[in-house]
Amino acid sequence: MTNDQLTTRPPDHPTTRLSNYVTKTLYLLARLAFVGYFMIYCLYACSLFQFPYDYDQGEGFELNDSILLSQGQWPYRDNEVYPFYASNYPPLFHLMVIPLFALFGPTLLAGRVLAFALSLILAALVGWVVHAQTRDRPIALLSGLMVLASNFIYHVGPLFRQHLPMVLFELLAVIAISKYDDARHGKRNIVLSMLALLAAGYTKQLAVTTVAAVLIFLFLRSPKKSIIAGVGLAVVAGTIFLWLNIVTQGQWFLNAITANANAYDVHQALDLFRQFFSLHFVIAAFAIGYSVYELYWSRLSVFTIWFTLALVASALAGKWGAGESYFSTAIVAACVLSGLAMAKIKKKFAHSSTPLRSAQNAYLAPMVLAAIPLLYLLQAYGVRHLPTDGPIFGALADLIGVGRNASVYEGYPYYDAIGYTQVGHFPTEADAAAGDRIVDTIKLTHKPALTEEALLALRADQPVVTNPTQLLNLWNNRAFDPTDLIAMIDRQAFGLVVFRAQFYPPPVLQAIGARYEPLTEITMNGFPYRLLVPRRDFGAGCDEARFYGSIAKLKSLLPAGVSVRIADRDSRPTNWAGPQGVSELEFVAGSRGVIDRVWIGPLTWIGTPPAGGNGATRLGQNQCFQFFDLLTDADGVWPKARAAIIETLGIMP
Repeated sequence: MTNDQLTTRPPDHPTTRLSNYVTKTLYLLARLAFVGYFMIYCLYACSLFQFPYDYDQGEGFELNDSILLSQGQWPYRDNEVYPFYASNYPPLFHLMVIPLFALFGPTLLAGRVLAFALSLILAALVGWVVHAQTRDRPIALLSGLMVLASNFIYHVGPLFRQHLPMVLFELLAVIAISKYDDARHGKRNIVLSMLALLAAGYTKQLAVTTVAAVLIFLFLRSPKKSIIAGVGLAVVAGTIFLWLNIVTQGQWFLNAITANANAYDVHQALDLFRQFFSLHFVIAAFAIGYSVYELYWSRLSVFTIWFTLALVASALAGKWGAGESYFSTAIVAACVLSGLAMAKIKKKFAHSSTPLRSAQNAYLAPMVLAAIPLLYLLQAYGVRHLPTDGPIFGALADLIGVGRNASVYEGYPYYDAIGYTQVGHFPTEADAAAGDRIVDTIKLTHKPALTEEALLALRADQPVVTNPTQLLNLWNNRAFDPTDLIAMIDRQAFGLVVFRAQFYPPPVLQAIGARYEPLTEITMNGFPYRLLVPRRDFGAGCDEARFYGSIAKLKSLLPAGVSVRIADRDSRPTNWAGPQGVSELEFVAGSRGVIDRVWIGPLTWIGTPPAGGNGATRLGQNQCFQFFDLLTDADGVWPKARAAIIETLGIMP
């Protein structure tokens, strides 16, 4: 669109020249604002490239997944066996990182560079889509840059995480399916869309929303093609899913599906929606408005269906462990739709053949055309985030009313319209030095460390032991037995424990508290990292750690085909009278079911045995607990079960 088309008046009219000048100036200012955000985004990425430790908790586990895959090992493993580690994400992004190990080594830099590069491609694609459909370069440019200007995208874009790679595959799928009816390449485009959806789904599970959007769109246009494409996608995706589950002996389903069924907090979801709309008020409003326009006055496009479902699915951000990144798809879709809406309005008021070029609209059109870049400027102000120190950013912070050295995260000169946020600031050399001190402490122990962040272990040349949030998720879903992990804690097998958020399951935290004591606290990236070392004196140790240590000893006795599980932590021996507070264990032998029951109670527990001996038998006690059992069908599987238990646990009458 030429500059002369920006108004409804003749090009030589004085008012036309003035309105053109104002509009062009506003577009220039809008471009400068969004280019400024792009520069901040690049500087933020560069600062992360130089920081060798976890910036966002979880990056190191992503790296560990890539390392395991590069070694021919699956990251979907048994969490109940040392090193008690497994991943809860699909493997594609981790596989994509591996070739970059040749350039950057097995470090966070490899994944961060890839994620950053893919985020730039994502933004460029948004601009390309808007331009391809509108031929409006200024709005296409602003639409693409808006992706990277979003606070939510900015925070996670350069991290070793799969959020934006997933969205990139989603956008590719939407673009391809939008051309399903191409005379020459329609079938090819449908196939490409399904492949992109497959890639998105095996990058992150959230892509299921886009799968639904694409298939719904295709069904509305061509039901037969939608059914065929959907069945084909389901067969391929299902085959891969089953194959992964078979080769990992069921650990893929447990870790990728079960471990992601987390508790939901509606208040968390509402807070994130409030942030989303308060930050992205312009693009969200125009995206919603354009969706309504297509619904009532045009034809629903795949971009509208995509945006609508993505916005609804953003409610999943209320899950424990979720966050603002769950809005990434909705943000990208909003950037596309708002760009299409802006360009349509611009064309409506600028095109020479429109009826709006009547005399009564002679003043309205220039105001509307000038309002478009002004709205982008308002949007730029709405998402303001920037460093606030130095001669350039300090002056800019003063100019926009933020204030030089203003901070939303103590210790870092960084402002964000969100308010308090733990991401977005630039890590410092002091942060890296703090991480080095923790690593040096781990090395001095000459033992594995139990750390909540993988990079601390990896840089100390130690195995990554546990993924705390994964264990907690499985524990909350009753799918994790911490016996062997706590038994190692009971033996003080770890030279150092490093806490950041204490996301371990409750019994693990209790065991750590019983066997380890504080050494020091080191602050890195604004977080206090608490270092704990083995306690020299913990008394008799009759606590949670010893309880699980006892179970671990019992597990070592079991013959093939027999397993033990905790049935109840607040029970009493069968047919005994007395208070609850005794833990019940079940020994299970396949189809034969429970063959023995053992109760472990504190020495202070007092109960009355059943009359006639019809119930559990008291075996005796050791220095910490008293024990009871009830043999039901052990003779054919474990004939000397009682004697073995008594001997192993040191039970005396």
